[in-house]
Amino acid sequence: MQAVTSPHKRSEEARLIEEITKRQEEVEKRHKEELKRAEELKEQLESLWDVGGHSNPPLPRVPCGLPFSEQTDSTLIPPQFKELVVDPFDSS
Repeated sequence: MQAVTSPHKRSEEARLIEEITKRQEEVEKRHKEELKRAEELKEQLESLWDVGGHSNPPLPRVPCGLPFSEQTDSTLIPPQFKELVVDPFDSS
């Protein structure tokens, strides 16, 4: 016995196929744009290397200690909070 599809079901399938095709085209378009952008960034990086050589940029200076520790240490603890005291497990 052969299944007969209704016109409504066929039009729904056609609509879904059209939607899938449209989404696939959008994905391919975005992919091409991303590849183009990646190539542009690669060219920019290569031009920077050509200008400055292949030396690594200097590392950013990190101050000793945490940058917010002074502010944290000077902040008063509200009275409803209790300071947590933990004894070392290894008795050191």
